[in-house]
Amino acid sequence: MSVEQYCLWVKGRNDLLPAENAHVFILRYEDLIENTEATVRAMADFAGIGFQQSLLHPTKNGTPWSGNSSRGIIRQEIYANPARAREQLSADTIKTIETKLAGMLSRFNYSL
Repeated sequence: MSVEQYCLWVKGRNDLLPAENAHVFILRYEDLIENTEATVRAMADFAGIGFQQSLLHPTKNGTPWSGNSSRGIIRQEIYANPARAREQLSADTIKTIETKLAGMLSRFNYSL
């Protein structure tokens, strides 16, 4: 998939979201990683459930769970540091993404 096709795909998903997010919780991955407890508290409040410390420790049927890769791929470097993904993109790719997705990036409080 080209960068242009990717931007069209992302924009299409963004266009499905209502202008007012009363029934949609917008979660930025960076916020979850950099400010985990506050983000999880906000998610719990939005869902109408009480915050519990156990929400900070992912489990699958009560068993600690470290990821969602059916292929066993471990991407801990990027997952722990989302900015690292940007370091792997060329300047032209970043410019294309920022140009084509400027409205969406602004909507979700990403600085350009």
